[in-house]
Amino acid sequence: MPGMVKRVVLVGIDGLEPGTIERFSLFNFRRIIERGASAVIAPSVNSESTAGGVISLLTGMSSVRGEAEGASCSFIQRASRRFEPLAKSICNEGFQVSGFLGDVPAAAQAVTKSLAWHLGFHNLSFKGATSAEVVSASLNVLCTQRRGLIGIHLLDLARAKRSEDSDDYGHAAQRIDQSLGILPSLSGATSGDSLLVIVAAQPVATGTETGQSRLVLFGRSVESGTCDNVSILDVAPTIMWALGLAIPGNYEGRPLTEAFGAPAVSARAFA
Repeated sequence: MPGMVKRVVLVGIDGLEPGTIERFSLFNFRRIIERGASAVIAPSVNSESTAGGVISLLTGMSSVRGEAEGASCSFIQRASRRFEPLAKSICNEGFQVSGFLGDVPAAAQAVTKSLAWHLGFHNLSFKGATSAEVVSASLNVLCTQRRGLIGIHLLDLARAKRSEDSDDYGHAAQRIDQSLGILPSLSGATSGDSLLVIVAAQPVATGTETGQSRLVLFGRSVESGTCDNVSILDVAPTIMWALGLAIPGNYEGRPLTEAFGAPAVSARAFA
């Protein structure tokens, strides 16, 4: 079935604290939220770490999260045979998948690459210490890969939180915002047939409360507004649905069809 878009650019942002967008006047981020479909993702059951949320996002399942957090490559290799990770599912349909993680310590690159490979990210980059450098490293792929999934991970905020300089977080927020200012056009979401998906994860709090995340869908096919009752598990099926691909039966979430508006959904259904 024809999809709403030909490619999805998935941007992950770690370390977004509550109020960051307002506190540091992140104009570009706020504009994307206002013009796109946005949702606050409430913590799901057993969502006890940022890593757990990433695993749920990339697999569409919560049942493997507890096992996979901090797991070895062998576990992911075995587990990927019994579930269908998002990137792997897209690859299996003949679409391209690329990932841009930024700088990773040399000692961790082999493990990270192996984990990413089993999840379906066969084209992976480790270039860039800041969001601008990571986006710069992705430029060639953004300009040439016309179908499939492009994942971009921005860690400026998470790294700034570990710094002893209190000003670092604000500077990191501004760097992220500058990158978000150019990604709508670079991704093709503004004028082309691409979908920009932003998942900004808040840090997990101590005690009984856990961090929330913000999800934004942006593109010509997206209807501006807010989506309710959204889970991190809904991201993978939404991406598959938008690309016109069959949603794996073991995905626990739902496609957020309401983000695209009734006319667009109807047109897709009868295409």
